[in-house]
Amino acid sequence: MKQCLTTLATVLLLANCVARSSAQTIPDRTWAQYQYASDHNAVFTKPDWSVAWRSDAEDKINGGISIVGTTLYYESFDHNIYAVDARTGQERWHTTLSNIVMNTPVVADGLVFVGGGIDLGLPPLGLPDPLSGRVGGDSFYALNAATGAIVWKFDTIGQNMPTPVFLTVGGVPEIVFPSGDLNMYALQAKTGALLWKKPTPGADLMASLNLYDNLIYGITGYSFLLYDSTYQKDGPNAARQMFQHTFAIDGSGASRWSQPYGARGCSPTIANGTVFVESWLPESGDNPTTWREKLWAPLGGWVLYSVLIEPSHNEIAALDARTGALKWLHAFKPGTATNEGSHMDAIAGLYAKGRFFDAVPIDKTFVALDAKNGNVLWTVPTPHPVKMSAVEKDGLVYFGDAGGTLYIVRANDGEVEQRVKFPHGFSISPPLIVGNTMFVSNTNSIYAVRLSDLQRGVGPDN
Repeated sequence: MKQCLTTLATVLLLANCVARSSAQTIPDRTWAQYQYASDHNAVFTKPDWSVAWRSDAEDKINGGISIVGTTLYYESFDHNIYAVDARTGQERWHTTLSNIVMNTPVVADGLVFVGGGIDLGLPPLGLPDPLSGRVGGDSFYALNAATGAIVWKFDTIGQNMPTPVFLTVGGVPEIVFPSGDLNMYALQAKTGALLWKKPTPGADLMASLNLYDNLIYGITGYSFLLYDSTYQKDGPNAARQMFQHTFAIDGSGASRWSQPYGARGCSPTIANGTVFVESWLPESGDNPTTWREKLWAPLGGWVLYSVLIEPSHNEIAALDARTGALKWLHAFKPGTATNEGSHMDAIAGLYAKGRFFDAVPIDKTFVALDAKNGNVLWTVPTPHPVKMSAVEKDGLVYFGDAGGTLYIVRANDGEVEQRVKFPHGFSISPPLIVGNTMFVSNTNSIYAVRLSDLQRGVGPDN
């Protein structure tokens, strides 16, 4: 493997090298972003672990998993971040923060970076769309990776649920993250000092940032209510231009390009000079019906969420990574959005070996597309929507649906090799693989499961 993980001296070299070298060994120092690399295929052949265990949190685990050395990190709605031994599941430490945490812990220079937050749509602050956050704001943290002690804290007005990125610019290690207060922040990694702050077009709900070829990529946007009102007033093209924004910036925060594709809860996937993003779009913008659903919030108390009843569809777009130019766009069949598994209705995809794999939640399918032209190669229907990113190893693609079924599918033709039942439905937390072991969250538990068992149809409780 190239020496991607032993130096942070070159601007963004880490992200670019990781994305192109098909990582083989788990990192011993740095986990810089969501799903480790820009293609989102968090698969490592070494060490050849073959372990089985379960680690439980007190509440739902919605964020991703990261592994550095022998330590696995994950977060929970119970306001805690956990560090456990990846070989045994034994807890090494946990730290309680001020709010729920649901991003992928980023690890670098002996620190763990996490952001807290919840989207209550308050306060509006006179913006065209409500701020994503809560009254009183939220925080972004750096913790000691060995002990969990809080090293520094940076407060924001908005929620900080998306996964940040770690990079080095001009010899200075920095952490960059989007917030629900319509801003992007760059902090000095060691101290938390503000390096720069840039406004974004709309809020970022849960769209993790991505590093690729010296640039940072993200997605922001506005709610469907603003989309509908714009659609009715100015038409579909104006609604699209306003509603969603996939963008590229450099390490100083300077804008390179922005394009009207991608949902603000869906991280971009990048490989071979192409940015892949999934959108969720209403069909017509004609006066949707909504109902209010009462859900228990981790902050304590009941929160009312607006649930949309309106025909909608998913789209997947491929954009040129350097210019943002549209390469192709594939729209899927319309249906009705569902909150099963998650309120997110557009999901980060996976690039592997010339193919782009992604869930299509509105249509309740999982698809493989030709990455060059967007042609559908195969489709797997699922009884429940898939709300997680997938991983691919040795020609097999792994993903789980909101009903609790883990699928093992042949990458070349979409043939389902195995369906494995888990105790609960899968949410948006994606799996990762080390050797013969898959690590995956299932409601409030992290499971380490042997791939050999899964391929025989044996789940974690069998």
